[in-house]
Amino acid sequence: MNHKPRLFKALRVSFSLAAGWLLATNTANAQIKNKEYPKFVTGEVIVLMQPGTPRAQVDALAGQVGATKVTALMGHDAYKLTLPGSANDKDTLDAASKLKVDPKVRAANPNHILIPLQQKVEPNDPRYLSKEQWNLAMMNMPQAWAITKGGPGVNVAVIDTGFMPDHEDLIGQYHPGSQNLADPLINGALPPLNSTIDGNSHGVHVSGIMVAKTNNSLGIAGICWENIKCVAMQVVKTGDAGGLPGDLIFNAMEYLTLHKLDYNIGCVNLSFGGLRLDPTDTSDLMYIGTKDMADAGIVPVAAGGNFFPLPNANFVPAVYPHVFTVGSVGPEGVKAYYSQLGKIDIAAPGGEQFFEGDPRGILSTFPSPNKPDPGYLFKNNYVFEQGTSM
Repeated sequence: MNHKPRLFKALRVSFSLAAGWLLATNTANAQIKNKEYPKFVTGEVIVLMQPGTPRAQVDALAGQVGATKVTALMGHDAYKLTLPGSANDKDTLDAASKLKVDPKVRAANPNHILIPLQQKVEPNDPRYLSKEQWNLAMMNMPQAWAITKGGPGVNVAVIDTGFMPDHEDLIGQYHPGSQNLADPLINGALPPLNSTIDGNSHGVHVSGIMVAKTNNSLGIAGICWENIKCVAMQVVKTGDAGGLPGDLIFNAMEYLTLHKLDYNIGCVNLSFGGLRLDPTDTSDLMYIGTKDMADAGIVPVAAGGNFFPLPNANFVPAVYPHVFTVGSVGPEGVKAYYSQLGKIDIAAPGGEQFFEGDPRGILSTFPSPNKPDPGYLFKNNYVFEQGTSM
């Protein structure tokens, strides 16, 4: 098996889950385009009677509004009154209003029609249309986009290696509050976000899953179709292929906590982890930082770990009780071979690859060819990766 796991493949987090949660909290922009549904059934009124009201009194009330049929519902003294076939919407509303004033009636309303949630909205991004983004279909994103594409009142945060504001599918997608905490100051100021193929590509890939531009006829579709931006926190020096330093992670967490309200941060992606002898140690900076964010109202979402069959009992921040922990499934919806067991709150599509570039992984943005690295096989703008979970 020609499988070449890269350092950060073991450190993925569920951007898919976090973004889905954000979309669910922003339903004001609901757009059901496939079909127009009436708001209620013309000529039908639902009445909720006082407990124990005799049927004869219900029939008498029905007669007062000209109902031709009374149907008892399954409990709570509820009935459906059917008006004559000539009744229109106004007649229906007038009948409900008349019934409401009777002391024997607790409630009277038209028979409301709810909208089925199997409507779909499909973006025009070519790598989505090619079915390469199989994870979005598994997450029912077309149905979610029919409800909302993302409102302006909440953003996401990512603490990671590096980011790429000039990637063709990420231009304008990073929040102005994003910070590069790792690279040297430039004239006393923090440097801009940056990335290279060798050490910093992880953050580019992960953030692309969430906020790559959608429906722009280019590249991939990001989960957050519109409005939502990524507050990116770079904690690895540009070009450094090492791990994420704990002090910079802590600083990033405290920065996000401080600016939770300023930047409307709803959740934070923590696509990293490490072993602790005592994961219950509340004096650990990782514990303090994640707890501060959670207490401020930012949902920490962390990778469950990619080292199966080892349990994740000592893997932080995944095991913290205030952190939402994610495992990974492959294209068949079955636990991926690498996904650890233990403290897992939910599973999401993270891919299951058997060779480098295997399309069974998750397709996302990647540093472009004008930043070459001869030691790495792929130099494309979009690459398949895997982890718990993308």
